[in-house]
Amino acid sequence: MRDSDVAFTVLMRAMCVRLALGFEYGSPFILVVGDATRGGGHIGHVATFTQNLFDTEAVLDAFRLDGIYYNTIPDIRRSCRECGGMKLETVLVYRKR
Repeated sequence: MRDSDVAFTVLMRAMCVRLALGFEYGSPFILVVGDATRGGGHIGHVATFTQNLFDTEAVLDAFRLDGIYYNTIPDIRRSCRECGGMKLETVLVYRKR
């Protein structure tokens, strides 16, 4: 695991655990995560880290994955149209059970 992956996981864990405490039963917890395509990274890398976090963190065990949606970002909508950058967002929808 790269240092940037570890840093992302630590930051995402802290944010999700803090937010999770404020959700009521049945409330959706929606996360939109993106993956940069530079450096040969594979699609869904960040979403996989996030899903693993929800599977392993005790506080987040109260949430069930309701759906995964993929949203491609057309070049015209990206700030750096000529760069590789972020071309796909993954929307993770969790619901507190």
